[in-house]
Amino acid sequence: MARSIVLTFFDTPKFILNELKLLWNFTKRDLLLGVFSTSIFMSAAVFYDFENANLSNFFIGILYFSLYIYSNAILSQIYKNEEEKITLPSLPTSIRKITKEEAWQRYIVFSLIFIFLGWHLKILSWTALWILVTFWINAKGGDKHWFTKNIIAKGLGTITQLIPAWLIIQNDTSPLIYWAFIISIWVAFTSVLDDFRNIKVDSENERKTLPIIYGEKKAKYITTAFWTIMMFSVCFTMYNLNTDPNNIKFILLFTVIAVLHLFIITRILIVKNIEKHRVTFYLQCALYCVLLLGAFLV
Repeated sequence: MARSIVLTFFDTPKFILNELKLLWNFTKRDLLLGVFSTSIFMSAAVFYDFENANLSNFFIGILYFSLYIYSNAILSQIYKNEEEKITLPSLPTSIRKITKEEAWQRYIVFSLIFIFLGWHLKILSWTALWILVTFWINAKGGDKHWFTKNIIAKGLGTITQLIPAWLIIQNDTSPLIYWAFIISIWVAFTSVLDDFRNIKVDSENERKTLPIIYGEKKAKYITTAFWTIMMFSVCFTMYNLNTDPNNIKFILLFTVIAVLHLFIITRILIVKNIEKHRVTFYLQCALYCVLLLGAFLV
């Protein structure tokens, strides 16, 4: 019988190393969006007002966002284990061998640590919101429809990343909070692109994603419309928030953002092989990080 994680959490260095290895295996595929991206926004918060920045919170924030990913990954393992064997075949065997009971034990322990860090960093309400969102998505069918999955859950998920990332470093708000909201809306509408990658699995699990409801061709046009609207929205907002739009750094970043949007929109329309949309998805992840860099200039 598996030993309880609660009773053996600090049992031996080997056990602790094993837990760290599991945490790494669970979170490494989401480090770009979960930790690296929030590190960019925390860095922007430091840059915004260095004298009043809570620099000591930066590395605590990295730990916080690592557990942000971990809590969702464990719940997904509990409720979607069979599905992830298909959609995420690269997950290590060590994760596959975890029983549901062991997964629940880890979820409870690490969620309590996550909540404690949220309380310590004075962002507890955002921590609670993320826990509710992940439970709704994984356990209560929040991912069954494209609107609830993308517009609501992913939009809220991004807000619960970026605003806490700012508040961890700065005690007050700024125009950059508005930028965080705009990026969250951008994620909500552009994330429908990811639904083109798993049409077969989504159909088997009775999800109503855009490609399943409208067919791939029509869904492409809807997704293109979303991307076009979001391109103009973020560019317009970025231009209006910036105090020096003639700055060469701003012009370069603005150009990169516009060009990447146009390139992705083109790929959505012309790429026929669904599998190749994985490349488009990775480009979307890169563009997300570029948008976060805009926090240094707006």
